[in-house]
Amino acid sequence: MTYFPLDKWASKRAYRWPATAAVLTLSVLLVYGFMEQHDEAQDVEDARVQAQQQAQQEDTLQRLCGGAEAVYEQLPDGSIQCRMKNGRKSVKVKS
Repeated sequence: MTYFPLDKWASKRAYRWPATAAVLTLSVLLVYGFMEQHDEAQDVEDARVQAQQQAQQEDTLQRLCGGAEAVYEQLPDGSIQCRMKNGRKSVKVKS
């Protein structure tokens, strides 16, 4: 005994193509939903990695400029100008 009688399904041809179309449509929508979730997760991961790299770069620049008491600014030529908290220039770092 079969659990899915193919001969009965084949005899009702009027319902075969709509059922097949419904199954295919649901499959496509399911795959689309999973891809949307994957894209969102990838965007979150990319943002996390970018923030981590930026924090690491800022930490490196802070250490190059002299630690927590120094601040830095980006110059138009791409270099970094370090300043002490009292406003005195300390170091110019080329990027």
